[in-house]
Amino acid sequence: MAQKNGLHAKITPPVLGFASELVGLLVHRNQCLNTKYSTMSKQGRESHARILPNYIYNALHKWAGVTKERMASALDYAPHFASYWSKRQRDRVLGANYNDFATKFTGFLVCHPTYDDQSMLKCTQYALHSSVAAHLPTATFLFLPNWANRSTNPYMKLVHKNPQYCKILGLIPANKLKYGEAPAWNGFQACLIKKQTNIKKKEKKRKQKRGT
Repeated sequence: MAQKNGLHAKITPPVLGFASELVGLLVHRNQCLNTKYSTMSKQGRESHARILPNYIYNALHKWAGVTKERMASALDYAPHFASYWSKRQRDRVLGANYNDFATKFTGFLVCHPTYDDQSMLKCTQYALHSSVAAHLPTATFLFLPNWANRSTNPYMKLVHKNPQYCKILGLIPANKLKYGEAPAWNGFQACLIKKQTNIKKKEKKRKQKRGT
């Protein structure tokens, strides 16, 4: 769709193909999980690999009319939704809307933010303010962690402070929730590691030749 709309022609660096974009996605995901590149807490970093299982997306789509996803990624968004938003600008190549907070939340949507207190608070605030200002029916289904002794954190305080707009629909026990896996990880992760290893080997050989 992004290619048909002419978006690929405006992207820099230019789009070379699906394979190169996929490698870029995997590299970005690895950087989000790596302490060298991310200043997030351990819980925040690890949440990048915690993808909601398909049955949750399917249920929200079928029974709650959800058609949009915020704070997603081109690597793990629910493909049957009409649109999704990503904080990674390059994801526009693969049909994403850039910047989760560039526009108001409207309609029925799902949001599974990274497990970082600031991100979760901002998402909760934005969902609340969008709902209050909406002229059309609007609902955001937020999936947030229920950490022990954390009921007084900023985003939960906001939820409890606005009972007319915010409602806790339920809790999923940790032992009942099995996180999903992005389809793009299957097989391609091994290919990426192999490619990186081959590059390192070539560089090592070059250095050895220079030394002789």
